[in-house]
Amino acid sequence: MDGLRLDVVNLIAKDQDFPDDPTGDGRRFYTDGPRAHTFLREMNRDVFTPRNLMTVGEMSSTTLENCQQYAALSGDELSMTFNFHHLKVDYPNGEKWTLAKPDYVALKALFRHWQQGMHNVAWNALFWCNHDQPRIVSRFGDGG
Repeated sequence: MDGLRLDVVNLIAKDQDFPDDPTGDGRRFYTDGPRAHTFLREMNRDVFTPRNLMTVGEMSSTTLENCQQYAALSGDELSMTFNFHHLKVDYPNGEKWTLAKPDYVALKALFRHWQQGMHNVAWNALFWCNHDQPRIVSRFGDGG
């Protein structure tokens, strides 16, 4: 084994006070939690580095700035990250299983934002889809 993919790894550190969120969906309490970077540095030190493993972290509902820290070229957490922002350009009202025409201008802008933001700072893994989304050929293809 040469590497590990860590599923939604930025959700590993929740606010231990478990507060209510009457104004939101709760993501602020379980995404990029206060100890996420501490946990990843510990895993890197004790598991990844001694085994010379390449690591890629799936990042849910995060920011470019967080991914820059998680996968910093000079860092000690993950080798690279990937996010889902580009896959939401055809989610009408946030509904990913409803077919809608993609906004290609928004798609290009998202790729540019993330690629330029990660350039010379951190590794950004690119992908089109996985088990969490409808097939890309059905979404962006011509139906043929």
